Amino acid sequence: MPKRPCSLRVESVPSSSFQRPWARVRRCVCAIFGALFAFLLLTANLTWAQNDIVSEINVSGNRRIPAETIRARIFTKPGDVYDTAALERDFNSLWNTGYFEDIKFTREQTPKGWRIIVTDYLGLSSVSNSDVLDRFKQDKVGLVVESQYDPTRIKKAEVSIKNLLSEHGRQFATIRSEVRQIPPAAVGITFVVKEGPKVKVGKIKFEGNKSIKTRILRASMKNLKPIGVPHSIFLENIFAKTYDATKLEEDTERVRAEYQNRGYFKVVVNDPKTQIHDTGHKGFHIPLFQSGPGKAVDITMPIEEGDKYRLGKITFKNNKAISNTAALRSLFPLKDGDLFSRDKIAKGLEALRKAYGQYGYINYTGVPSTTFDDDKKLAYLEIDVDEGKQFYVRRIEFAGNTTTRDKVIRRELALEEGGIYDSRLWELSVLRLNQLSYFDQIKPDDPNVTEKRLDEKNGQVDLTLKVHEKGKNSIGLNGGVSGLEGAFIGLNYSTNNFLGRGETLQVQISLGNLARSVMFGFTQPYMFDRPLQFGFSVFGNKISYNQARQLSIFSGQNLNLPAAQLQNLQNYSQSSVGFTTSMSYPLRRSFKRVGMTYSLDRSSFMRRDSAIQGIEREVREDLAGNDPVHCIRNLAA
Repeated sequence: MPKRPCSLRVESVPSSSFQRPWARVRRCVCAIFGALFAFLLLTANLTWAQNDIVSEINVSGNRRIPAETIRARIFTKPGDVYDTAALERDFNSLWNTGYFEDIKFTREQTPKGWRIIVTDYLGLSSVSNSDVLDRFKQDKVGLVVESQYDPTRIKKAEVSIKNLLSEHGRQFATIRSEVRQIPPAAVGITFVVKEGPKVKVGKIKFEGNKSIKTRILRASMKNLKPIGVPHSIFLENIFAKTYDATKLEEDTERVRAEYQNRGYFKVVVNDPKTQIHDTGHKGFHIPLFQSGPGKAVDITMPIEEGDKYRLGKITFKNNKAISNTAALRSLFPLKDGDLFSRDKIAKGLEALRKAYGQYGYINYTGVPSTTFDDDKKLAYLEIDVDEGKQFYVRRIEFAGNTTTRDKVIRRELALEEGGIYDSRLWELSVLRLNQLSYFDQIKPDDPNVTEKRLDEKNGQVDLTLKVHEKGKNSIGLNGGVSGLEGAFIGLNYSTNNFLGRGETLQVQISLGNLARSVMFGFTQPYMFDRPLQFGFSVFGNKISYNQARQLSIFSGQNLNLPAAQLQNLQNYSQSSVGFTTSMSYPLRRSFKRVGMTYSLDRSSFMRRDSAIQGIEREVREDLAGNDPVHCIRNLAA
């Protein structure tokens, strides 16, 4: 067996004196690299953890439910670690409320972590969240954010929401409330609403109506009657209205008034009977021709007409200030023997109230009482007059006129301080103020507009008229290119209440390369503190017209017309200056005025065509040659 070649390996072994320092260096280097690796690993963990943290939760698409209510249903909060399982749990929590038709969760990467976006589409479509809050205020529910928790208020809120939905035709709506704890000491309330189908008005029937036709009675029901062509036969009931149980009582009263206006004062309209039934096609239906499934309410109104009565006589008692009963009787648009009409009696009572109001009896009340003669079918009306005390005007003040001076308002008042309060003059004063167009519409009978402070002991009244200023200035800037005026720019300014003095100022300026116009107008409605209206306007206009140039502009190219045709074209310049002044004076306590107007207009017109321009050029040349005889001879030729 051959021998294997032998090999010799020589290793260098450091001495003990060199080995110890090298070991210390190696341990130091390892420690440095280990610390660096740990720092990088920790930084990576922090970055990874920061990127998986939920930084914020945004809510979009919530038109009726507040975003805070939606966030309260989400268990994931900003600062939590992003977890898909937790978001799925939050999705189910929102979906189980029944508020939404669709919910979508999206996420966006931000330097601070994930941003969660919740998009929802609400199922409460008949009413808005603001409508619900307004109804809460109207019904005085007392349920607002930060209010004390009261189960009674919750039940009252449910009833309020149900009544609101019923007015919008959702008679089968169901409302339930969910109360959840919000640490540390608060609760969140969620109203889960199922609207149900919309209920329409079905057939409207009357029982016992012998004297008045069904069509007339149905037409008197303003709230629930179907929409159609008035006074028609076939198209009277085209579109049904939404059924509202709260408005049925109003329509019942309108049916009763329709009878009483025709003499049936003792008519009895019993409570209507309603019956709900299904309508439409439950299965396949053709849109626009066949309606889908729904519900309708048929209304049946029992009526006991009674006898027809006529007016016997109208009498008055306790009328001391106005003892002329014939004058009071003339205020009623109803003669003795006419059919007893509820509307005409109401108009007479209103006219009676205004008649006493003209004499300062602000607290007047008239109590009518009716007696009947069943044998003669006559109705006798007796009015018990409670005149009250007569009032005089002590002070008239104004509020809300930030720009208009008190003097401008006071001079339009027909009612004076120190005189008897006259309601007709006060209405006339308000009407005159409305015609100025300085303020928004003023209603004399609105208590929010006219504040009356009565001094019962002394018989005096203080009036405060509350107004709201309207925009009084109008500024306009216009410009462009016109075929007649060329390029132009214009500025106009007008005001009907200059500096709050009630003066009218108007300025118009238009400048162009072919036309210029300037106008200035001023009107003083009260000259020398008297109702003498004086106004004037000054104007100036100038225009230069070149027909050949206009034809070139319209055609878009330069026209080379023959000389004979150029002579027939019109080239002229026109200017005018002038002024107009007017003066008028109103008739006493009337809206009519008598006045006079004077105008002066000075205009000049100069025509320039090719033939005339040629003659003028020859004349100028002849005159320049100092040969008048030759000039006259050329003109004669």
